[in-house]
Amino acid sequence: MSLFSIVTSVNQKIINQKHQHVITSTQRHLPDVDFYIYNENSFLKENVKIDGALNFDLFKEIKDLEYFLSNSPFKECGKIGKKDRNEYLNNTDEYLSSNHYWNRNSIFWFRKICSIYHCSKICKSNILIWLDSDVSV
Repeated sequence: MSLFSIVTSVNQKIINQKHQHVITSTQRHLPDVDFYIYNENSFLKENVKIDGALNFDLFKEIKDLEYFLSNSPFKECGKIGKKDRNEYLNNTDEYLSSNHYWNRNSIFWFRKICSIYHCSKICKSNILIWLDSDVSV
């Protein structure tokens, strides 16, 4: 058992982003560390499976998650703030500093918290480290 484990959550769109580094860099530099990857969009019929990682489907592991998200205030997140980022192209700081961006996307960060929670229950090491997709090890 290693001293620590690493967890992240992804969806198909993130995996294909040029800024996604966590998968290849973790596997390259930390091959002996337990690396947990959670698919956070299986309800969209995504089948994210990364060879060499411990793969989990967030919505299968937390049975009531889809129901909760569809019946909680999170279902309204997409309606918060301006939808068209082009309105902010000349002032990106305004877009990111307003609550619109953070509140609008909170449903996605909530899924990351659920991944950490579940992983903390099954992780064998004493230290669990969350790495977001744009982190390079």
